[in-house]
Amino acid sequence: MEDGSLFIRDVAKQSGFSTHAIRFYEKQGLLDRTPRTTSGYRVFEPQALARLAFIRKAQRLGFSLEEIRDIFVLSQRGRPCPHVRQLATQKLAELDRRIQESLMMQRELHRLVRDWKRASRRAGR
Repeated sequence: MEDGSLFIRDVAKQSGFSTHAIRFYEKQGLLDRTPRTTSGYRVFEPQALARLAFIRKAQRLGFSLEEIRDIFVLSQRGRPCPHVRQLATQKLAELDRRIQESLMMQRELHRLVRDWKRASRRAGR
């Protein structure tokens, strides 16, 4: 295709999502409905890759598909509304909490490993 359009297999390969997931996201309204070739193949615009990358990042940060859909819908209206800002603020607070928990776990594991090494040295191992 000369215009930069992509078939679903190309989108899957470049995005790391399965074709099944891409179809699912399209059905859920997270991706724009794609036109079809005369033989029935979906034809995606390159922007679909950016949207899929956003979906992946948002999911990793703990956003639900419904929340991601809301962000897409609201972002088309221009500046983010208070609802989107509140949602992002809540996710940021949750992420900060998870980071703190991870750091506490890391410190505890470092302490345990250090203690086990000391105990092994004392036992002559």
